[in-house]
Order: sequence, then structure tokens, then C-alpha cells
Amino acid sequence: MELLQESVIAFFAAVGLAAAVWTAAEGILLSRRDKLEHFVALVPVAGDAPALERTVAGLQWTTICGNRFDKILIADCGLTDTGRQTARLLARRSANVTLCTMSDAEREAVETGPSCIKTTPM
Repeated sequence: MELLQESVIAFFAAVGLAAAVWTAAEGILLSRRDKLEHFVALVPVAGDAPALERTVAGLQWTTICGNRFDKILIADCGLTDTGRQTARLLARRSANVTLCTMSDAEREAVETGPSCIKTTPM
């Protein structure tokens, strides 16, 4: 029974050590390479946009292949004064959040390339 317990402990220790080494190596190697792709999130909103703040906060923590969004574009598709005020506050609070019209957002998406992700507030 002791042999089984020691084997299980040794197994988990080896797995933990391998995971720690893998994480450290990945952090060192991936942090030095240049970012090849730029990710832009397009959030079309209308009305009061009650879920806009939660959507933007979620996108700021979202990662794709280890990269965060370079820009989060809030596209005004008929915002009310309350919704526009919320969007402006979010844009002022974070450097990577921008309030724009839908045509400006589409132009930005075309310039960025295929890495633009369209989302809708929940």
C-alpha cells in the first residue's frame, strides 16, 4: 500500500513540475515574439445598451491565442443619450475602447484584416 501511495505522489509531483516548467518556458518564449495579428472586437449597440459595460469588461479579459484585443470598437447603431453617455464613459476609462459610427467601425475592420470579431451585447 505504501508503494502505491508513493507512486501516486511521485506521479503528481512529476506532472506538477512538468506543468510549471512548461508554463515558465511558454511565458519566456512567447513574450519575446512580435505580435503578428491584431484583434479588434466590434460591438454594435443601439438603445440604452444596458449590457454594454458588462460586454466591454468581458472583452477586455478575453484572450485569443494568448493575445488580448488591441481595440474594442463600440459602433453607434442608434444609441440613446443614456447609451451614448455610457459608451463615452467606457471609451474615456480605457485607452483601447473607442466609440464610433458603424461605417467607421467597418473601415477599421477592413484595415485590420480578418482578425476582427463581431459581438453583440448580452
